[in-house]
Amino acid sequence: MKPSIKKLLNEAQSGNADSQYSIAAIYATASDSHKSLKEARHWYSCAANQGHPEAAFNLAAMLLKGEGGGRSKRNAVKWMRKASLFGSSDATIWLAESACEMKKIEIATHYFALAVVQGDIRGLRGIAIILESHTDPLCKAIALRIFRVLQKRGVCT
Repeated sequence: MKPSIKKLLNEAQSGNADSQYSIAAIYATASDSHKSLKEARHWYSCAANQGHPEAAFNLAAMLLKGEGGGRSKRNAVKWMRKASLFGSSDATIWLAESACEMKKIEIATHYFALAVVQGDIRGLRGIAIILESHTDPLCKAIALRIFRVLQKRGVCT
């Protein structure tokens, strides 16, 4: 093990959430014998339990897929919600899109708006898609205007 990774592991074992997240990412993405989804899940869990937004999002994704342990959609959704509260706009967008799939438009709108507040422009695109699907011509016109602005900024085509 490289000295820098050994130092990082020591920091992770001492409870440093950023180091726990980094070690988890190393285990999750290693292309050699060091790859271990079980270890990645463990360290993402440690960091997530300390409020690390990206760790909580990645833990939720691993729970959804059953990577590094059992699959649990219920726990995955719980961790997506926590990740969103911790500030992960990826988790917030996932929650919004999931609500859209279940036709829970008010919940989807809430999460898309939260994503905008978190600084993620995908939230505005999601709101525009919801408005576009509405039968009211004014909603459709607003959606079209949002899409034009996003298009000019190169956000969507």
